[in-house]
Amino acid sequence: MHEQVPWAGVIIVAVTMVGGAVLVHQVVRRASDGRLRRNHFAGIRTPSTMASESAWIAGHRAARRATDLGAGGMGLAGVIVLGLRDPWPFLITTLLGAVWVLFWVFVSARHAGKAARSASDIAETTTVPAHRNRHDQSR
Repeated sequence: MHEQVPWAGVIIVAVTMVGGAVLVHQVVRRASDGRLRRNHFAGIRTPSTMASESAWIAGHRAARRATDLGAGGMGLAGVIVLGLRDPWPFLITTLLGAVWVLFWVFVSARHAGKAARSASDIAETTTVPAHRNRHDQSR
């Protein structure tokens, strides 16, 4: 008979994967609706999403679907490993869950960056330049 993955290891991996999935989902949801403001600790922190509060929200809104796919897959892998004690299926499922979420994190960041740049471009085109503002005040 071969070795089995210890229950403690199974529980640690499952809780980490499911907890991580819930955390990622909640962070993006809260950032996309403005409950999580722009910060340097949590959320999609790229130069374009950090450019302004509107870019932050737009980026996270655009990333929600891809983030949910990634978090959902990782959470599912975390639930599946609860039934696996054989080392190879356990390892493969854990790695697939990790690779799955990493892939979707990169997709999310790409979507977020595009939306954030678009939001920043819109904000720049609707803002009145300072020199024009001063000129208008002198009239």
